Parts: sequence; C-alpha cells; structure tokens
Amino acid sequence: MGIFRPFIGGVKTQEEFAYEDHRNDKPVTPADLLTISRPILAAQAAAMLIRGEKGAFPLFAIAAATDMEGKLARLIDKCLPGMGYGATEHGAPWDTYADASALLIIGAATMRAPRVNLAGKAAMGMILGQEGLKAGWALYRNAQYSEVSGERLSLPASAAGKEAMAEKLAGAGLAVAINDTDNPALRTGLGVGALYFAGSGAIRGEQARREYEPLIDRMMAEAEYHQDRI
Repeated sequence: MGIFRPFIGGVKTQEEFAYEDHRNDKPVTPADLLTISRPILAAQAAAMLIRGEKGAFPLFAIAAATDMEGKLARLIDKCLPGMGYGATEHGAPWDTYADASALLIIGAATMRAPRVNLAGKAAMGMILGQEGLKAGWALYRNAQYSEVSGERLSLPASAAGKEAMAEKLAGAGLAVAINDTDNPALRTGLGVGALYFAGSGAIRGEQARREYEPLIDRMMAEAEYHQDRI
C-alpha cells in the first residue's frame, strides 16, 4: 500500500457498479466540469514548458487536484440523492479519458521542455510508456468484448488503479516542477522524486491492469453464454 491509499475512496464492486441506477443522470455535472478542465489546464502548462517559461507547476497542480472530482460527486449524491448531479454513468470513463489526456499532453511537453533535466524526462518516459501500454490494451479488450456482446466494455475503478494514477500524477508534477526552479540541489531532488513516483505508479498501474484480466474473461464468458442462448 502506497502513501495515497488513505485518500482513495469510491471503489465499487462489479455488482454495485453494474446495478447502479443512472436513469436521472444529468448530461453535465459539477464533477464533469472538473474533469473537462483537467486536459485544458494541462495544455496550458504544456505550452509554458515548451517555451521554457516558469510557472507551469501551479497550473499542473490544479489540473491534478481536479482528479478529486469523485469526492465532489459523492458529496452531491449525499446532499441531493437521486437528483443526477453526482456520480453518473459517464463520469468514470470521462475521468479515465481526462487522466490519460492530461498525462499525454504534459508528458509530450516535458520531453521537449528545455528546462527539465534528464531525470524528469526519464520519469515522464516511464509514465508515458505505461499509459500507452494501458491504452492499447484497453482498446484491444474493448474490441474483443464488443465483438462478443455488442456492447462497450465498462469496468469499475479499482483502488490499485486509482492509487497508480495518483502516483503517476505526482511523478509528473515533480517533473514539471523542475522547470520552475534554478536551484541545482532542488532540481536534483525533484528529479529523484519524479523517478520514484513514476516508477511506483507504472508498476502499480501494470498490476492493476493485470488484475482486470480475470474479470474481463468472466464477463466475456457470460456474454458468450447469453449469445448462445438467444
């Protein structure tokens, strides 16, 4: 268990995830606005990185903080149950796309950033590599499931997956912070921290990805069974 586990919440079982009532979901919620802002803020920070301008870290830190939108959604559900302004069916996939987009945007910029040192670039390379592998796997497994069931593959977020994303965002943030300081000792320390969190997040992310395999296999077997009964 990593340092971010105590802050991870809102993890549902497959049964809870499958039987949630989303008939009153609103098309756009307050949590959705936070989600949408994440890649936008990351793009602004990325432009500063590429130009070698200081001040990119605060923007990316705000972008990373929007990943707490799940807590906002659950709070709204608690205060306004059944109104459809809290957790929604589309919220989880939007969050996944926003996370990946923000990391890819900031990652590509960091690799080109003139003020980010080699350690920061190496850390971001690990994050981009794992995110790329995860994206390719997700597309492949979704295509498999869709061919069998005719539906899009939808999975509940896992605690390990959420923790891995928190670590990758922390690693990316530390890499971005290198851009904003000229202190040699601080730049070195930030680089070491970025490598630690990027490596831990990539390893934990791979573990989380592999944990989904038995669940997907079971879902595909059930879909095939139902298709054979039709």
